[in-house]
Amino acid sequence: MHIPMGMESSLVILLVLFLETVMLKKQAMLTNEVKPKKRLERDIELELGDDYILDLKKNYDIPDAFKYDPIPEIWEGKNIADYIDPDIMKAIELFQVNLNATIFLSSF
Repeated sequence: MHIPMGMESSLVILLVLFLETVMLKKQAMLTNEVKPKKRLERDIELELGDDYILDLKKNYDIPDAFKYDPIPEIWEGKNIADYIDPDIMKAIELFQVNLNATIFLSSF
């Protein structure tokens, strides 16, 4: 291999830098300064076996209070939850009372 004149010093510097990084990595591995690998879902699945349940929401980058919110039901481009009356049971009960009163009064 022919190295052009003046390039030898650059190659030596690159070689020294490369060897330094290799030595630092090797030292870190020997002194247990290497960070443990992130546990993969596959590793957790293998550990738990049949008890494993895939939970993709646990890694969402939102507050815990909102991670497991139910997804709204969409029908024809509209959110059905917008049309649900939270006080429907009170309205039904009031209707039944009025209906019973009307039936009672009409019996006379």
